Amino acid sequence: MLFTDDLGHISQWRSIMAGSLAGMVSTVVTYPTDLIKTRLTVQNLLEPSYRGIFHAFSTVYQQEGFLALYRGVSLTVLALEETGHPFFRKLAF
Repeated sequence: MLFTDDLGHISQWRSIMAGSLAGMVSTVVTYPTDLIKTRLTVQNLLEPSYRGIFHAFSTVYQQEGFLALYRGVSLTVLALEETGHPFFRKLAF
């Protein structure tokens, strides 16, 4: 295993790091769908910009580019790290 020692045990810090990494990866993977969900929710219902999920994905990709799907993800990942800090402080003392 990646984070285990010779006896198959996982240290507390490696467990915390693995959990943090898993949280970051899941955020990066699911962020585009969250962005599309938000855009579909806040669009004007009288003159909708998107007809559905796939149309929204393709429209954002074509008009704004691939990186538009990840605009703001760094702040979200940093917020995940910030919420973990009180937990780290408790472990340190």
